[in-house]
Order: sequence, then structure tokens, then C-alpha cells
Amino acid sequence: MELEWLGRAFQYLPLILRTALLSFGVIVLLAAQDTPFPITNCATQSGTSCSACNSGYNLSLGNGNTGCVPTVANCVIYGGTSCLTCLQGYNLIGPPIFGLASSTTSCQNTIPNNCQKQNSTGCLVCNTGYTLLNSQCLTIVPGCTTYNGTNLITSCQTCSAAYFLYGIGTSLTLCGKLMPNCIGYSLGLCSSCSPGFSLSNSQCVKSIANCATYNNMACTVCASGFSPSGLSCVPNNPHCGIYNGTSCYSCTSGYSFSNSLCVANICYSIFG
Repeated sequence: MELEWLGRAFQYLPLILRTALLSFGVIVLLAAQDTPFPITNCATQSGTSCSACNSGYNLSLGNGNTGCVPTVANCVIYGGTSCLTCLQGYNLIGPPIFGLASSTTSCQNTIPNNCQKQNSTGCLVCNTGYTLLNSQCLTIVPGCTTYNGTNLITSCQTCSAAYFLYGIGTSLTLCGKLMPNCIGYSLGLCSSCSPGFSLSNSQCVKSIANCATYNNMACTVCASGFSPSGLSCVPNNPHCGIYNGTSCYSCTSGYSFSNSLCVANICYSIFG
């Protein structure tokens, strides 16, 4: 009723007044159309388009206008409010549909760990120190010829002729190197040797009589009553300065040989 009444009243207004009112309404409408709404998170806006976004946001083309959407790591092209295209080596996770929140899309790294070259199905070439298994890169196990595992756990199935297979825990198997004259191993290292050999730094060396501690091929500590001499342990000879193999070669000052021992020099007076 009110609109009908206003319409009838408008008809009885003078022509000049009706023209003025109509002109004012058109001007207001045009002004509203020419004044763009501010684009959220836009740093530089021109009309209805944005040419630069605030930090942490990227330009996104969609619905005929340019907008600013939150940055998606490793995304290169945005559309609407989602990432449309990722950097090479990354896959788009989530549907790139206009109107979806940007959190529904992400760019996930598709390059397998320690991979040097890949294609769409997986890794083709691994970095140095890694071997390829089922398009994944596993840490190389010395002496291993056949692997079974994933990129998280490396397990060896078979070892080469110079190695033996041993396990650590219930899920990891490695290859230990076979050592000459070794008859027992523990965690891939020699723990006991054949008769006539002694353990030195996880290796079996020829036993030295009366040697208590070895270092590589030499004896560093002899049994009680013996002293190191080259590769041998010789009986202690008090006051011996230099050994030659198992014998004393030279006595210290004030001592001389007597029955292969060093004894104190004794001076006898010839004058009684």
C-alpha cells in the first residue's frame, strides 16, 4: 500500500521535480557501482583487481577478479582460494576447486629420500652410499648382495662370500666381514680366535708367549715376570739395558754379564 501510494503521489509532482529526483537516483546508483569494495589482504588495489598482496598471501585469479589467498608452500599458481599448480617435484594434495579454503590444498614433496633422479613411478638413481630397491633408496650395507626393507629400515637378505649374515634386534640384518682364524663373532665383530691366535682390535693375531695385552700385531703388556721386547715377552733381567730378542744384549752402567744375567761390577784389590 505504501509503495502504491508513493507511486501515485510521484505522478502528481511537477515535471521538473520528478526529473530532479530521477537524476539523483541514477547518480547515486552509478557512484555505488564505481566504488569498488576493498579486497582483503591486498596491498595494491586498482578498481576491482589487486596487483600485490600483503606478506603471507599470493595473488589468485578466479571468478573474473583478482584476490589474495594465504600462501601455500611450494605452490606456483593459485585459483580461487586454492593452489592449482605446485613446483616441479611436488604433488598437489587436495582438490583444486574454486571456493574451497586454501587449507584443503597443499604441495607435497614427491622426491624420495636420497634420490638423485626420478620419474613418475619413483626413484631411478640414488645418491652415493645408497642402493635402489622398489624405487626407493636404502643405505648400502657393506658386503650385502640382496636387500629387503624400506627407506626407514634397511635389511640384508644375503651377503657376499667374504661376509656372513647377522641380526641386530628383530628387524635389522647386516653383513659382517669374515676374519682369518676367527671362530666366534658378536654383532659382526670377532670375539674368539683359533688356538695359537689371540684377539687384538677384533682381529686374530699370532699369539706371543707370555703376552697379556695386544695392540695390532705387537704385545703391549706382558705377563708378570716378563717385559716387552719387540714382538716378544722376555724374562725380566734386572739391570738389562738392551734386549736382543729373548736375551739381554747390554747391561746398564755398573753391571756386567754373568751367566746371561747383569750383575754388579766388583773390584778386587791386588794389593791385599
